Amino acid sequence: MPHTLIAATLVDSLATQLALPPNAVPILFGGLPLDFPILFRPTLPFGVHRQGMVGITLFQKVYLQEAMATATPQSLLLLILHEAVHIRQQRNQRLFYACYGLAYLWGMLRFGFGRSGGSWQQRLHRAYRQIPAERQAYAAEGRARLRLRKMLMRPPV
Repeated sequence: MPHTLIAATLVDSLATQLALPPNAVPILFGGLPLDFPILFRPTLPFGVHRQGMVGITLFQKVYLQEAMATATPQSLLLLILHEAVHIRQQRNQRLFYACYGLAYLWGMLRFGFGRSGGSWQQRLHRAYRQIPAERQAYAAEGRARLRLRKMLMRPPV
């Protein structure tokens, strides 16, 4: 797989691999942009791969760990959807990074330093999952996961 692809090209390829119906991509992605580049790299910006992340969206580009190129088509498709939500958020919200950073800082104050239970990494992950932009992306991913499961369970026509 090339190191840089346009999201629409990769999504179409994954839909073909999964033998999805022709209308599947618009149903799954629901108007999310797919015109952004996806760059596969051994490491991710800011070292977020060390915290277990496999992708990050920065300035209208999506960076994925190279290992994701060999992930199951379903996993990769859902990851691209998650990151497409972030692309849309960045395009629609002028102060996206400031709001994201403040929400993460608030979460770290709320979960990271107090006695909220769990290891330091678990508390930081909890702070990350409470960021409104992440909650929205994970919710969209969850809905798409259910739709995809139904599409894959249907017998071919």
